Amino acid sequence: LDEWFEDAPFLGIHLGVLRAHTDDIMPGDTFVAYEDRYVPQALARGAAWILKEGPWAQSGPVLSVPDLSARLTQAFITRFPQGMALVGVTGTNGKSSVCHFLAQAWAQLNRRPVMMGTLGVGEYPDLSPSRLTTLDALTLHQHLWAWASRPCAIECSSHALTQSRLVG
Repeated sequence: LDEWFEDAPFLGIHLGVLRAHTDDIMPGDTFVAYEDRYVPQALARGAAWILKEGPWAQSGPVLSVPDLSARLTQAFITRFPQGMALVGVTGTNGKSSVCHFLAQAWAQLNRRPVMMGTLGVGEYPDLSPSRLTTLDALTLHQHLWAWASRPCAIECSSHALTQSRLVG
């Protein structure tokens, strides 16, 4: 991660697997803390490091990274495999419908589409429930990398855009 965050204080530290949800943490993982309130739970579950925006008043293995969400997104995007059909849908109404229609059309062309949004996450039509309309930057890009050869429709909420989850 040193190269991704040139001005961050990593100094060659091995961060292991990055996780964005405390339920997923295994001992030795690094927790990407979008909210401070989850840091104690992440540490209790065995997180070796915490990456977060802004200062942390308590002691512990916490690394502060300015613009964390935007930097994670940019780090993934600049290394992303070329050629993925990726459509982001935003707007006040109709995001779920448009994503669903796109996935249906790709499925009719035998393209094995995937989608992320209110209706769920995964291979269409067998979606798993989603925690958010637009996933956090880390989870979203982990999915995109896994699905790099498949067409994908993503609901892009205004909240996610404001939080830089979709920068790039």
